[in-house]
Amino acid sequence: MNLRALVIALAEQHQLSLAIDVNARAVASEAALREAVSEIFDNCRLHGHGEQGVRAHLQQRSEAVRLELAVPTAAPLRAAELRRWFEPFYSRGGQGMGLGLYQARLAVEACGGSLTATPVPDGVAFVLTVPAPLYGK
Repeated sequence: MNLRALVIALAEQHQLSLAIDVNARAVASEAALREAVSEIFDNCRLHGHGEQGVRAHLQQRSEAVRLELAVPTAAPLRAAELRRWFEPFYSRGGQGMGLGLYQARLAVEACGGSLTATPVPDGVAFVLTVPAPLYGK
C-alpha cells in the first residue's frame, strides 16, 4: 500500500498541512496504519504548539519504511514521559481516555512494525516503521 498517499489524505482530514516528496510502499494493513497515523495526528492537534505544523519525513529502505512526524510543543518533553504516552490509560493533561496511542502502537506492532515517540529540540517526533515489500524475492 502507498503510505505517502495515506498520510497526505489523513493530514487533510485532520486539517493539517504537510508535504512528503517521496513515495513509499509498505507491507501492512491499511486499516492499522490509518488508525495509527490518525491517532498521531489527533495528538499533534491536541498537544502541538506554534504555526510550523507537522513536519513529515518518509524514507523507503530495503527492509522497512520509516515515517517520522514531528510537531513543536510548548514545553520540552523528556523521553521517560514520551514512553508513558503509549501506556494504556495514560492521558497527558486529562484529555481523552489514554487509549489512542496505546491502540495505535498495538496496531502497528500487529503489522510487524514499531511506533515510538522521541524528543526533538522543539517538540516531539513520532516514528512509525513498518515492513517494506521484498522486491525481486
